[in-house]
Amino acid sequence: MIDPSDLTVSSKYSPFSLPAVRLALLVIAGILWAHYFPIPILTIMLYTWLLLFVGIILLFFGTRFRIVRDIAFALAVFGAVILRYNCVAEIFPDNHVIHFAGKYSTKVALCGNVAQLPVEKKDKLQFKLALTAISVDSAYIPVQGNVLVNWYEPAFPISYGDTLFAFGRLRVPPGERNPGEFNYQKYLYAQGIYGIVGAADSSHVQLINQLTGKWHPGLWVANAQLWCHNTINHLFSGQERALLKGLILGDRSEIDSELRMAFSSIGVMHVLAVSGLHVGFIILIIQGLFFILWIPNRWSWTLTMILLFLYAALVGFKPPVVRATVLAELYFLGKLLQRRMVTLNLLSATAAIMLLIRPLDLFETSFQLSFVAVLSIFYLYKQFHVWVLRISWIRHANDYWLPNVLIQLLLVSAAASVGTLPLIMHYFEKLPLLTIIVNLPIIPLVYLIIIGGVTTLVTAGLSMSIAVKIAPVVKWLIALLINFVTKTNQFELASINVYGVRDWHIFIMFIGIMLLYNYRRMWSRRLLIYGALIIANLWIWQKALPDPQLLKVAFLDVGQGDAALLTFPNGKHMLIDAGKQKDNFNAGERHVLPYIRRQGIDTLHAVVVSHVDDDHLGGIPYILDNVPVLNVYDNGDSVNSSAYHAYREVLRRKSIHRQTVHSGMKIDGFGECGVFVLNPDSGSYFANHNDPSVVLKIIYNENSFLFSGDIEKPTELMLARYDSLLQSTVLKVAHHGSKTSSTRPLLELIQPEFAVISVGETNNFGHPSSQVLARLDSLMIATNRTDLERCIMYQSNGTDIQRLTW
Repeated sequence: MIDPSDLTVSSKYSPFSLPAVRLALLVIAGILWAHYFPIPILTIMLYTWLLLFVGIILLFFGTRFRIVRDIAFALAVFGAVILRYNCVAEIFPDNHVIHFAGKYSTKVALCGNVAQLPVEKKDKLQFKLALTAISVDSAYIPVQGNVLVNWYEPAFPISYGDTLFAFGRLRVPPGERNPGEFNYQKYLYAQGIYGIVGAADSSHVQLINQLTGKWHPGLWVANAQLWCHNTINHLFSGQERALLKGLILGDRSEIDSELRMAFSSIGVMHVLAVSGLHVGFIILIIQGLFFILWIPNRWSWTLTMILLFLYAALVGFKPPVVRATVLAELYFLGKLLQRRMVTLNLLSATAAIMLLIRPLDLFETSFQLSFVAVLSIFYLYKQFHVWVLRISWIRHANDYWLPNVLIQLLLVSAAASVGTLPLIMHYFEKLPLLTIIVNLPIIPLVYLIIIGGVTTLVTAGLSMSIAVKIAPVVKWLIALLINFVTKTNQFELASINVYGVRDWHIFIMFIGIMLLYNYRRMWSRRLLIYGALIIANLWIWQKALPDPQLLKVAFLDVGQGDAALLTFPNGKHMLIDAGKQKDNFNAGERHVLPYIRRQGIDTLHAVVVSHVDDDHLGGIPYILDNVPVLNVYDNGDSVNSSAYHAYREVLRRKSIHRQTVHSGMKIDGFGECGVFVLNPDSGSYFANHNDPSVVLKIIYNENSFLFSGDIEKPTELMLARYDSLLQSTVLKVAHHGSKTSSTRPLLELIQPEFAVISVGETNNFGHPSSQVLARLDSLMIATNRTDLERCIMYQSNGTDIQRLTW
């Protein structure tokens, strides 16, 4: 087994003298270059072959041109990596499904084979389908590539290898719709999935053929996965079952979001993702068993390699498990060949192999966290050990077995936590304060749960009656874990929210960690002092110099709904609407809150609810629950809906100041910007919930924005009395571009330079109306749509206005 003390820097080796380190750096550099600086494929092919040819020729000259030869080979490898990246991420054959996704407006029939064990969700059955053909209007088109099928009314069980017809719309996976939110498209592309199909009812999936044959390896694995799932379902229930599936099989789909958040808040989310930690536990279990059985080392190492591969297959070759498995396999292979191994060389070789196979993994959070964690242990563990042993009572306690083990666990946890801290702050927007301490009891507890879970599964294969007696012990351990995590999360100082951590912040933090590690060296101390002075000066001058007086408005893409976030020149923030809440989707959670956090906003000074329709109000309760809000403004309307009841409840529970607004009012507190209410008229009768929408005009010197909610023609006629006061630079088009709104007389009064339509892609209402689009075009108004352009952002200095890109 790999000992933590092995993961330290050896004075015999310079990192850059290790061949695998150099290869890994070349691979990473090639991927980054291909990602950020695309090069024509023919150009890079030509230069790669030319450099390779030069390198081979120079081999015949011995050491005379060694430096030139090495540079030629290095650049050839660099070019080959760029080619590999393009082959995976950019170049697809003409019959690949990526060229068909989103192409058809009607439902199509897709034929293919189930490529993974289907996953049961709350409202659907989800499975990966490897396509063989698409049928459109009776035309049969051979196609390759994978799609994700969501079957909402499953009528029969399906298994790995089944050949199916799936009927539905073939859509492009949604990407990052607003800055800062989860990029689902990137996530699926990294898994080789390039389309999504929604099978709406039971008849939309038809079974053609079932895979048979007891010698099919994929069927073995699928049957083993299914048996494990069924056995855990039989022996466990509730969140105990969900956690055990997550810890052993890597299936986190059943874990409650609140429990996940608790694990994330205290900095132990890594234990829920089957990764290197779990592979290490499996190795401990296997090696411990072989030690008890007196199996010789060579047989023990060989069998461990085989069993690790089988475990990676059981969890579906998830990338973190594959990375840890490759590292362990290389380690045990070196043991078998009696070769001296350098841990950094092994880690670099693993990274190079994985990135050559899956270049896109470099941009995955799990890849970065796992390798940075091991590198942190590699560099920081030994130094931490030296520092800790300077304390006399710890030095004396270290002579005993149990304290020694606890000290090692604590130091490994500390090294990994310190190294991954910048990434955790960036990706999870939290600064966990108890991570190092909390890991001390949690890691051994998780180890015991995995031992108990694996023992229960193995025993169930022999005797279910014995497994039933073991299961309660495992249940008790899992309950203990859940209770410890939830109780710890209740501490106010368990974690601190940190928003707006950018890429350059991460770079600076990593540089700071490395300088602190080398603080004994004069150059490191000097750089640390100079760097700290430079950063302090930049921060002081940034605070001392006046900020640019800018009004920023972001029209967020929340699907079929409205949401806009305004940042005023005085630094205050206003949110207008927050999209809808429906079934398992909440626009406030999915789209609005990630953007708020990305902007580093910790308080909303005003939240405006234009009206009570779910596509405007639905996400508001979630925002009020998760962001400090000083004032809420609405039109005083009410409706018997779950969204409205949730809205009123959170206002009561959090004692948030609420004010009903009407035309003629001004909302104060936003400095040089005037925020004026133009609708609804106090005491007026409205026939629907759209017409009393709050209409706001926001004026910043020569520029202005008009937010019109979902008003329709009757209210537009009433607004005409404002005449030239309606004139605005940017108009938020009413009612998502519905034909019942945006009449020509009103548009002629507003005279906007820009119009923004907040509308959902392929919505069921036919929004935006072709009549409205034609009207805007005839008036020469530049029109932007969230369904086509995603988040739309403007910035004004009071005189000029510009569209921002992201």
